[in-house]
Formats: sequence, structure tokens, C-alpha cells
Amino acid sequence: MGVPRFYRWISERYPLIRRDVGFGEGTPIVDNLYLDLNGVIHTASRADEVDKPVLSEDDIFLNTFKKIDELIEIIQPTELIYFAVDGVAPRAKMNQQRSRRFRSAKERLEEAQKSAETELISSDNYFDSNCITPGTKFMLRVTEALTFYAEKKLKEDRRWENLQIIVSGPNTPGEGEHKIMEYIREKKAKGKLGNNKRHCLYGLDADLIMLALVTHEPHFILLREKVNMGPGSFGKSLMPKPPKATQTGAGSALDYELLSIGVLRECFDSEFSGLKLSFYDLERIIDDLVVLFFIVGNDFIPHLPALDIGEGGLDMMLRMYKHLLPGQGGYINDSGTVNLNRLERVLRELARIEGDTLVRRREMAKHKGRGAKRITIDDLWTDDVPELKSSNQRRSAPTALDSRRQDLERVIDAGNSENEDSDASDLLPDEALIDLVNLAAPENPLEVHVMLRKAYYEAKCGFSPDNMELLSTIVEDYVKVVLWTVKYYYCGVVSWRWFYPYHFSPMLLDMINLSRYSDRITFELGDPFLPAQQLMAVLPPSSSWALPQPYRRLMLSEESPISKYYPVDFKVDLNGKRNLWEGVVLLPFVDERELIAAMDTVKPEELSEEERRRNKPAKSILLKKATSPNRPAEDRRIVKSPIPNVMKDFPAGSDLEEVEPDVNVEPFHGRKPDGVLEPVNDNETLGGWPTLSSVPFFSAVRPMMVNVFGHPSKYASFVVTPGNRIDEDHEPTPFLPFQSVDHAMRLGLKPGNRVFVGYPFQAEARVEGIMDSTTVVRFGQDGSVVREKVTGDRFLDLKMKTIERQTTEKALRMVDSTVLCDVRLPKTKNTFPGEVQEYRGESKIVAGELLIPWYRRSSKREVSQNYVPGQRVLCTEKLGFHGHVGTIQKNRKRRRG
Repeated sequence: MGVPRFYRWISERYPLIRRDVGFGEGTPIVDNLYLDLNGVIHTASRADEVDKPVLSEDDIFLNTFKKIDELIEIIQPTELIYFAVDGVAPRAKMNQQRSRRFRSAKERLEEAQKSAETELISSDNYFDSNCITPGTKFMLRVTEALTFYAEKKLKEDRRWENLQIIVSGPNTPGEGEHKIMEYIREKKAKGKLGNNKRHCLYGLDADLIMLALVTHEPHFILLREKVNMGPGSFGKSLMPKPPKATQTGAGSALDYELLSIGVLRECFDSEFSGLKLSFYDLERIIDDLVVLFFIVGNDFIPHLPALDIGEGGLDMMLRMYKHLLPGQGGYINDSGTVNLNRLERVLRELARIEGDTLVRRREMAKHKGRGAKRITIDDLWTDDVPELKSSNQRRSAPTALDSRRQDLERVIDAGNSENEDSDASDLLPDEALIDLVNLAAPENPLEVHVMLRKAYYEAKCGFSPDNMELLSTIVEDYVKVVLWTVKYYYCGVVSWRWFYPYHFSPMLLDMINLSRYSDRITFELGDPFLPAQQLMAVLPPSSSWALPQPYRRLMLSEESPISKYYPVDFKVDLNGKRNLWEGVVLLPFVDERELIAAMDTVKPEELSEEERRRNKPAKSILLKKATSPNRPAEDRRIVKSPIPNVMKDFPAGSDLEEVEPDVNVEPFHGRKPDGVLEPVNDNETLGGWPTLSSVPFFSAVRPMMVNVFGHPSKYASFVVTPGNRIDEDHEPTPFLPFQSVDHAMRLGLKPGNRVFVGYPFQAEARVEGIMDSTTVVRFGQDGSVVREKVTGDRFLDLKMKTIERQTTEKALRMVDSTVLCDVRLPKTKNTFPGEVQEYRGESKIVAGELLIPWYRRSSKREVSQNYVPGQRVLCTEKLGFHGHVGTIQKNRKRRRG
């Protein structure tokens, strides 16, 4: 699930880190492709036809295969493909899964009641996505289908023959993305990963960004579907649309985007290196940022009442961190071990604006959002805001009250004058708290804060903040869940059974003396739940059909000793949010001892053999091309088809072995691997990988109103200005490598030449024409190169549109541009990167300053690895043999030079 709005926030703050994967545009060469497949399965199961509301399992598996084919066609990995499906999750995540499944069941029932179709609800006429949970019959078949698909591709698709495939199914414990991280961490710790491994991770969850950062692998990209983040999109499904009948291959890649972790690391480096720290270390700063991102929102850590991304919480957090870091003398996070004293300084700083945030929301409630000026958390924090004291400490002097009121009034007067719009990224006041704190209460901000604090704990946590024992307990558990989460990302699961036992977090004002908990907080690893136990822990009663029959009565019978855990109706606390999907589902926490005791009343013989098999943990499997492919068919395994009506069984052509995980693996350390190469233009290994350094630049963080998702951002962005030096006015001088068309042509930039465009990404294109303020050199209709005069107004108009587009979409501030180029993208991508058949794709105008000269990237595979003597081929060259079928007789390497 990840962090709500985090992907949008980071894309708008650092817009150069992402780009759409367009039709025919090349992607960097990737060694390892990791597929987090739960999202694929959800998408594949969704029908796209009114007259066929439910897909058969055969259709779902075929859609899944088609989707995986598409992803692999886009990335074309050279060494490894990792298929990861969610297995049993830690209890800390299971509670969130339980909430999500109960809420979706309730929404489905309410929608059906509105449509007067209640009687139609059954597992026979709609696909219950809750069955995409470990332990169900459907998920057992998913494992069989993925294994069949991988074995079939290894046997029949020559592009797969040098690949290793890992299939980690739902019976292998762990979340899919974290099983991928376990693989990377183990290979890295044992020195088997290599210093310049090129990774791509596919998935929709925003926390994949944090996972990739945690690895400290600089050559890492994320692939995901484009999702609608325009006005009114929040609350709607963020899942991609189900697959449609489209052309195969990269033509469907328009619906995807890439995010470069390497470019994000460069942005962090450029932004934070300006602090001039004596102990500056980019890797350690990245580790600290991961912890701060967790604090703002995560599947495991409950939302803090006064901190939200939609109110500028992360922008304020980064400014605050920069302010505090020089005086900290070190970092918060050391390879998964959190320094609580340094973390407390950040939380105490956040507490200084907690009261103002709550008062502001109260003010919004009084005005019902009408006529009130938009104030964000980022507006409220300055480094001279007086510190608040917890109610169990001494109260602030009365003289501070007027100062606080004046501070608040100054902020409101100076705030953004625009009215609240309909964007769901804005918060609504929490009505429950507003009711408890009478709107006629004193206007003194500190007194209102005290009242809101009391109301918060009584309404949300069920006790008074005057109860110091309970208050200390919830603070300790909050600290513990932060430590658990950081350990989970850096070291793997440190406790399968522990979870945060509250629906809400404590208030920031009470985060004091955190170091006292250090010696008291410990974790016991324990064992993961069995798949059937997880089903009983997360499924709502309406999905009981997915359980083995003997367990259903435990969920449905009023006489069941655990019936209290399966309410049909329950409350959702919006907790100050606008959308139901953001609310807190108020379900009772399942007592595992009661659950397991009740399930133990079901005897093993009451379960079928298949049901017992569904409940057994399993290991991941490794598949690779058989070392002895020519052995007799009777000596080979028979791969059983999960869809025999469509695909047949076949003798295995691959070797299969179980993967034995190593549980004693070092955590991800806050350092970059030794011997890491930088993706400079002439580098054979990393040529084509995105990098800011392909153009000299200066950077700053400032408001730019970039438009990444359909409307302007409200917060600051990382602005890049190409330039070589700073002039006397402290402005970057323009980076102008080409003074004119003639100068560019003397340097080799000519119509017909190949270049890379899309800075900082590198998409191959061909130059169609070059223009300056007086001249254009381009291809004529007969294919010859012609030179024509151009008016200065036309050039100026094109230049301004180009500069405006770069500024608006990428926060790329072009001071000037002397040469523009008309480039054409390839229509199709060949099997070999850098070798393009035809340039008939989209034509676009780009600034000459952002072009990267073409260099020959090494192919992913030599021709001899793809075509062997005796293989039949189709000739596509537009020569005398176009369209003829031939047979490969001999391979011959082309000489260079």
C-alpha cells in the first residue's frame, strides 16, 4: 500500500527523476528485473466488459502472462527475473491488510444496496479480490501458473535462455517487495551482487522508493503504470486499467513511467551538500531521510495528527532536518539502528508547530473552509517558533501566550491567499475533535492546544492524558513501531508477531525522553502465521467462502469463541481526512492466542489434502536453462499446465531447485559499494543510464508550480539550471555548447545523426533539423539536406515554448538556448538497444544544450547468442530479400574500426 501521496510529492519536488516510457524510446540496460506481482494479479482479475463481469481463472492467468510479457519486453533484463507474490505478512502489516479488506467488503455491500442488487452479491457473480491472499485455493493455482509460465518461456523463448528465474509464491512467507529486498541484501552481503549491478523493480507501491534507497545501489530504476493524480482522482482506484487487446511489444509502453533512484540520489546530494558539514555523508543522509519519510506515513506507523504530506509536512520536515543536522553532530539512522536522542530532537521540533496546526484546522472548521486563507504546515514552521511544553512538564509563562497568538496571526496574514480547492490533498478538520472542543472556546492558541490534546487522547485512545502510565505506554509502543519499521527495511523481519496495539499515534508534544525506552525495547523473532491463520486474521465474513469449510463456522457462527473479531458493521474514523480510503478502520485487534486456540479445534483430518497443502510454508524456487537439455523426454519432469484447455503439458527444459534463504545476513549498510562506476556518456557498462551530470548544472529548491500531474504543484521543487559558473549577480551563466547552426554542425551535430534526448534520461533519437535565429538545416522532401533562412520571431517563439515546457514539466530552468533541434523518436525498438530500425515515431523540438551525443551502447546480447545455425528467420531488411524466410548458416562477428 505504501505512503499516501508520497509518490506525487516526490515527483513534484524532484520532477527530473521520472519520465514516461514512450513508444519506441529505449530504456537503460538492466541486469535484474524484480516484479512485485500482486498488483499485476489484481489488474488481471478485473473484467473490462459489461457483459462479462467475472473472468475465469484461465482468463486471469492469461492476462497475467500477457502483462508479464509486456513488462519484460519493455525492460529486457539480461541476467535475472524475480517473480514475487505476497506471502504471509508480519502481524504489523496484517492489521493494515485486515482493515483494507473489511473496508472494501463494506464498500462493496453499500454500493450493491444503493443499486438494489443486494441479492446478487455472491462469489459466483463477482471476483472477490480478497481471495488474492495467501492460503486460498486461487493463490495456490497462481503459484502453479507462474511456475508453468517461467518454465515455458525458458524452454521456448530464446531471449530467456541466459536468464535465471526466481519464483517466490504466496506460501513463501513475507511481503513480495521485502522478499526481493532479502534477495538483494543476501547477495550483497556475500559479495555476489557485483558493484555495478543494474536493477529495475516493478510495482505500484510508493514505498518501493524507500526500499530502493535503502539498498544504497545507485543503478536502480523503478517501473510503474501511470496513474491519474489529477483533481478528484484521490479516493478512486490507483490500480491500472485491466489489459485490453492491443498490439504486442513496446507499443503499449505509453502507459508506463520510469523513476530513477540514481537521479534522486544526485538530487539529494546536490541539495544537502550545500550544508557544508564536516561529517557530510550522502549515504547516511539518505538513511536519515528514509526514517523521516516513515514518520510522515507508512503502512506500519500510524499517522501523526498534526503532520500530513498534503499540508506540506514533508517540505517542512526537510527544512527542519537541514536546520537541525549541523548541530546534531551525526545522523539518526545507522544501518537500521536509530539514535533516539537525535530522533527526539526532530520530533520535538515538530511539536513546536503541532498546536498551531490544530488551531489552524479549528479556524478552518469555524469558517467551514469558506474565505479562510490556505495555511500549510510548511508556512507555520520557522526556526524561532517557541518550544511548547507537555502538560506533564511546566506550563509556558503567560507572557508567551500573546506571542504565540501574534505568531499565528502573522502567519495567517502572510499566508497564501488562494482559496481551498477541491484537491483531495487538503485536510478537513476532524469533526469528532471539533465537537469535543467547543468552537466558542478561548482563542488562546496554547489553551486550545491543551483542550485538543485532552480531547484527542480521550476520543482516539480511550484514556485521559493525565493517566501518565497509559501515556508512557503508548509513547513507548510508538517508538517501538518506528524501530521495528526501520529494522524491517534494513535487516528484514525482527518480529513476526509484534504489532502496534493502537489505532492512533500519540501526540508529538508527548515525545520526550525517548532514550529511556532504549533498553526496554526488544524484539522476539518468532514464526510467521500459517497461511490459514492469516486468512482468519484478515478476511471479513463476506469472504469466508475462501476459507476451508471447517474454518468458516469459526468466522460466521455467533457461538464461535472468536466471533467478536468479525463484525459486519464497524466505524471508519476519517481522522481529519477527506477520503474514506484514508480513514482508520476501527476493528478489534485479533488476539493470536484466541485465534490459534479456536483454529486448533479443527482436526487435520477435517481438511482435504489440497487444503493442508495450501497451509504449508514453501521455499522460493530457482529456474534456469537445463544443463542437459537433450536427455530423453521420459527422464525429464512434466510441467503441468494450469490451463489445459489453452496450453498443454510439456517436458521440462529447465533445472529447478529450491532457494534456501540465509537468515543471518548483515543489514543494508549506509555506504555505496566500492568500485561503483558513474553513468558518464562514454561508459560501456552504464551508458544510457540517466544522470544529471551529463550536463553541467546548478540547483536550488524554490517554488516553481511545476505541472507533473495535470495541475500546478503547491510546494517547492528541485530546480536545475544548466550552467558552467556563477556570474557577479550570483546567477548561473547559460550553458551554451553550440553558438549557431554552423558551429553545431562543425561539432558533429547534423541532420541524420543519432543523439540521446530526455535529459537526464537518455532516449535515442535522430536529428531531423537544426535551427538558430537565422538559419534552419533540415531534411528536404527528397531526403536531401537543405539550408533555409528563418525569421527571428519564429525561432524565438519555438525557443520560448521549449523553455516553458522544460520549466513547467521538469523544473528545468533554461536561461537561454541558441540552437534548437527537431528530433524524431524511433517507431519500434529492436531486440538490441541502440540499434533502431526506423525513425518514424514522434517528432519534437528540444534545446541543443540538452542533447547528449550518440555513442554506441554495447548490445545486451551478441547476435550469436540470439541466432544459431539452423534457426529459421524472417528477413526484414528493405533489400532484395525483404519478406523472405531463410536459415542461419553461420555466425560471424563484425569487425570494429
